[in-house]
Amino acid sequence: MGVGVSAVIPCKDRPRLLERALESISRQTILPDEIILVDDGSEPPIRVPRRYPVPLRIVRQDNRGPAAARNRGVAEASGEWIALLDSDDTWVPEKTQYQLRLLSEHPHAGFCISNMTTHGRPAVEFPLAPESGAADGIIRDAVERLLPGRFISSSGVMFRRDVFYRVGGFDERLWFCEDYDLWVRLAAVTPVVATTSCLNDVFREGDNLAALRAPRPTAGGDDPGTEALRPGVRLSQERTSPGLLLATTRSLANQGPLRANLKNLVLCWPDLLLQTYARATSRRARWRATVQ
Repeated sequence: MGVGVSAVIPCKDRPRLLERALESISRQTILPDEIILVDDGSEPPIRVPRRYPVPLRIVRQDNRGPAAARNRGVAEASGEWIALLDSDDTWVPEKTQYQLRLLSEHPHAGFCISNMTTHGRPAVEFPLAPESGAADGIIRDAVERLLPGRFISSSGVMFRRDVFYRVGGFDERLWFCEDYDLWVRLAAVTPVVATTSCLNDVFREGDNLAALRAPRPTAGGDDPGTEALRPGVRLSQERTSPGLLLATTRSLANQGPLRANLKNLVLCWPDLLLQTYARATSRRARWRATVQ
C-alpha cells in the first residue's frame, strides 16, 4: 500500500544534477508513491538513463518557469501529499518518513516544513523553530514569521494537495519569489508543523539564481531578495543585474512580494552602477586609443 506522497521535480537543462536528486529519492527509508518530473523546455529533452525504485513519469512542456512547472507537476500527481524537490537539491534518506510521522502526530496540519543544510552558500537561520525549544511542533504564528520574507527551501516542504488548490497554487505571474508567495498563503489557511531537523540539502550551483554575482546576501542570511530567488518565465538567460532589475519590476507589476522585490531593487543598483562605470571607463579608453 502506498503512503500517498507524490514527489514533484521541475527541471530544465540539468541532467547531472537531476540524477543526484533522483538518487536521493531512491534512498528514502519510506519511498514516495511516484515521481512527477516536469521537463520545463529542456534542450535536448530530459531522459532518465536508468530505472528507479519509484514509478517515474516525465511530463514535457514549453519553458514557462518553475511556478508553472510545479503547478503542472501537482496537476499530474495522484498523491494526497505533495513533496517538492528542486533538481539541484537532495533529500536525506529519512525525509519522507520523518515528515509523514510529524503529519500523523498533527493530523490537522496541511503544511510541513523542515530545516535544511546549505552547501556553497552561507547558512540560513530557520525561521520556524517551535517556541518551546523542541525540535518539532505546530507553529501557530507561521504567517507572521514568514511575512518578513524568511527563506524556506522548496525541497523541504510537504503539503496536502487539496490545500494547495484551495489557495490557488503557485502564482505563475511571478518571475521569482513565487515559492515564498505560496508559503504565506498556505500558512494562512492550514496549521503548519515544522522541524528544525535538516531533511534536505540545498546546493549553490552555477546555473541557478542563487549563484548570481548580484545581489549579495545580507549578513543575517534571511533576505528573500537574494536567498529566495527562483527563476521565472524565461529568466534563464537574464543572469546580470539588468536582467534581475527587469524581473523585479515585472514581479512588482504583477503584485509580487513587495518587501522582497524592493530589496532586490536596492541590491541591484550598486552592481548596476559599477557595471555602468566599468563600461564608461572602457569606452573612454578605447576612444583615447583611437585619438592617439
